[in-house]
Amino acid sequence: MEGNSVEVKEKNDALKLLAIITMLIDHIGYMLFPQQLILRAIGRIAFPIFAHQLVIGYRKTSSLKNYALRLGVFAFISQLPFYFFGRGLNIFFTLLTGLAAIYLYESKSIKNRIILLFILVFTAAPPFSFLKMDYGAYGVLTILICHIFYERKTENLIAFGALTLLYCLDAGFYLQMWAVAAVPFFYVDWKFRVSLNKYFFYLFYPLHITLLVLIVRYMI
Repeated sequence: MEGNSVEVKEKNDALKLLAIITMLIDHIGYMLFPQQLILRAIGRIAFPIFAHQLVIGYRKTSSLKNYALRLGVFAFISQLPFYFFGRGLNIFFTLLTGLAAIYLYESKSIKNRIILLFILVFTAAPPFSFLKMDYGAYGVLTILICHIFYERKTENLIAFGALTLLYCLDAGFYLQMWAVAAVPFFYVDWKFRVSLNKYFFYLFYPLHITLLVLIVRYMI
């Protein structure tokens, strides 16, 4: 059983590494080469993979409170460099909200479903744009779709494709349609194996943003 657990972790870490690499490509394009849209297109697949990884984390964690606490701590750590990088709240806030959305969805109670609806309205409504999270309601709904259709590839692809199309039509950012290409990667039987420390992404996110901000500020 232990050997099988290690193999599953290595498969998941290979997928996580793909997300980290594509995220880095996207952010390099955003900060250093904004005219190179191919870099931004490649980067579109990063967030859906992170959403899928969050769902795996929700299903496998031994302590949902500790998992949420880690996301919250690094959300605040990452916010200062993100202030100079983007607008609103960084991706850890989106992931933390998505984790809460999964919990509320799974509770099945009417009260919690109403709270979930409020969260979606809150993250989407213009009056709250000063607290806008990275990807906003689209990001939270992406996480929910990854959870609801976790083991159903076709339904996942259709639901996420429809959501992304609506997002593109609303935001006018049609490059985001490339994100749909991430879904098949969820179900790949990865032959490539890699083992990442649990905190690798947590640390990589604020550090690479800080580095890019410093490069733009002092070297260009």
